[in-house]
Amino acid sequence: MAQTQCGGCLVSKGRSWHVRWSEYVPQSDGSLKRINRSKKLASRRGFPRKSDVCNLFQEFMDQHRSTASEGRSEAGFPMTVGDFIERTYLPYVKDQKRPSTYRGYGHLWRNHVKRVLDANLRLGQFLPKHGHALMQTVGKQEGGISKTTLQHVKAFLSGAFTHAQRLGAYSGSGNPMRAAQIPAGRPPRKTYAYSLSEIRAILGVLGDENILTIVQIAAFTGIREGEIRGLRWEDYDPGRNWEHSGTAPGLLSVNRSIWRQYEGLPKNGETGVVPVISLLVAQLNRYHALVGSPCSGWMFPGAHGNPLDLDALGQRLKAKLAERDIAWHGWHAFRRGLATNLHDLGVDDKTIQAILRHSDVSVTQRLYIKSLPRQSAAALTKLERAYETDKQGRPDAAVPHGSPVN
Repeated sequence: MAQTQCGGCLVSKGRSWHVRWSEYVPQSDGSLKRINRSKKLASRRGFPRKSDVCNLFQEFMDQHRSTASEGRSEAGFPMTVGDFIERTYLPYVKDQKRPSTYRGYGHLWRNHVKRVLDANLRLGQFLPKHGHALMQTVGKQEGGISKTTLQHVKAFLSGAFTHAQRLGAYSGSGNPMRAAQIPAGRPPRKTYAYSLSEIRAILGVLGDENILTIVQIAAFTGIREGEIRGLRWEDYDPGRNWEHSGTAPGLLSVNRSIWRQYEGLPKNGETGVVPVISLLVAQLNRYHALVGSPCSGWMFPGAHGNPLDLDALGQRLKAKLAERDIAWHGWHAFRRGLATNLHDLGVDDKTIQAILRHSDVSVTQRLYIKSLPRQSAAALTKLERAYETDKQGRPDAAVPHGSPVN
């Protein structure tokens, strides 16, 4: 089986000098098992001091690292990049990451990387030039790949080599995917943010209190689709104890997210408390009374008692709204809409970041706050006014348009 070196040290044992090191050995189930090794290097009779044997130790370790860097053991069995990804990295992702992340990585591997990766390329032979060439090949696949997908491919492969370095399975200097250039690819699909008028139009055609409550939560709190599915009645504070404290009329605690049948923490662990405006408090209280005023349980259960499938609900909403010539842009458009509408109302970006529970304000600014046409027009109007004011104060204001300037 392929073995990989993981450091070594020189020790005195009896009348001899020994070198000790550890190796990760791939198992039949795809995992890597750490094995400690030891080998006699020299007798203390000929090399009484540790400094006497240092050169021998260095030569041994150099040779051993060379063997490991080729991705093979002394018996010569290869450890290919594909073997490591399928047998070690993807099982690690499945165990340590969100189920949706594992599914996405598996899709990237099967549909974009595996089909163009050299099946014989050993892990230790993979260099930055291989990473760059691989990205260019992936970008040339039939049908074209979006820029966003290519970025995800690079992140996936970079994560695989980071894990290989962490285990000692890759001894190259640095991550070989770091310098790989991402091809141009197709432009990413434009995302959408609902305006307040669009939200009002959508709410105006919904008659079911259940659906009406879900859409209001999405529009007025910015909670993600999976987080809405994960809401329980225990997470809702209607504000009875907050009336005179000057805080929000109500509160929703975001403690979990549900993707398909999997329950976990919200994305990036972004749990927190979200303020609820009076309009939504009234809707939640009305819906709460309608379903029997429960003290616990899923806020939006499906037919079998599990959290409601919002993807299926979205498809029904899409058809219903289409009858009124209203476009459905998905649940996340409400989250972007909240960010954009708050920004348009003059709310600072850091506050919007806190409401959306982003770890970095740059994510809020780059992906969620959309430039509205009236904002663009207002900005250019400000520029025009500044230009005219500046022009009135300059002695060359009378220079006719198109006149040469020396």
